[in-house]
Amino acid sequence: MSNQPDFTLYDRQGRPAAFVEVKNLLNTSPEWAARYRQNLMGHGLFRGAKYVIFVTPDRMYFWDGQDLKGLDAPAAPTPPSCIADARAVLRPYFERTRLTPDRISSEAFELIVLDWLSDLVHARDVVPQGWLSDSGLLDSIKGGRVDFDAAA
Repeated sequence: MSNQPDFTLYDRQGRPAAFVEVKNLLNTSPEWAARYRQNLMGHGLFRGAKYVIFVTPDRMYFWDGQDLKGLDAPAAPTPPSCIADARAVLRPYFERTRLTPDRISSEAFELIVLDWLSDLVHARDVVPQGWLSDSGLLDSIKGGRVDFDAAA
C-alpha cells in the first residue's frame, strides 16, 4: 500500500484540497467505502485536505470532510457525504476510449479518472454534479493542479 492517495487536487495556492483514491472494483457498497477510508486514515492518509473522493467504475463516494482535519482516524467508519453514479459522470470519458466500466484495466481506469480530474481543475467541459459544486470543491480546485502518486 502506498502512503499517498492516488491523486491529490490542489487549490490555486498550492494547498491540498482533495484526495482521490481510484479502485477498479464494481459493485462496492457505502459500507465498504467507509471502512476502506477509515483504514487509510488509520495509516495516516488524507490529512490536510477537506475533501476525499473514492472513484470506482460504477460509483463515486464523496466526503466533505470536516472530520479530516483531526490527526486520528475516526473510531467508527464515516459514511460518505454523497454517493454518485460514476457511469453517468464518466460516460464521456469511457465513450472516447471505447472502453466500458466492466471491461477496463486498472491502469486505463486511472487515466480516465485523471482526465476527468484535469477537466475539473481546468473547468473544461464538465457536466456539473450537485455534490461537486454544492460542496465548494469545484471552486476550491479551479485553477489548481492534479498530482498523482507514481508509486500507487
